[in-house]
Amino acid sequence: MNGLEIREYIGDLENKYNSWFGHNLWNVEYKTLLANYDLLDPKPTSKQRLEQARDSVFAKNMSFNNNGEMDLKMGQFLDTYFKTTAFAALWNKKESPMKKFEDNLDSLEFIQYFT
Repeated sequence: MNGLEIREYIGDLENKYNSWFGHNLWNVEYKTLLANYDLLDPKPTSKQRLEQARDSVFAKNMSFNNNGEMDLKMGQFLDTYFKTTAFAALWNKKESPMKKFEDNLDSLEFIQYFT
């Protein structure tokens, strides 16, 4: 393989890795959202429907920025998907559990393998 072929091959692996990592991060944050479902006001959907939409919302919004990283703006994506502003309101609340989660990402067990 020449250098361009190697970069193309490795770039594809990098995209697959970033997708895998982003999906893991999405799932852990989504569990936090579901655990705090009662804080949503108003509730745009049932908890069961919210659980069912997890992979659909992720797949619809999965994209890479210019640095090859995924932009995971869960509150924004869920607001668009469910046509509401309830999720952004949850993220913007004082003492928001979602903000606490995002601020403490380094403490997640699986992330420790990548630092």
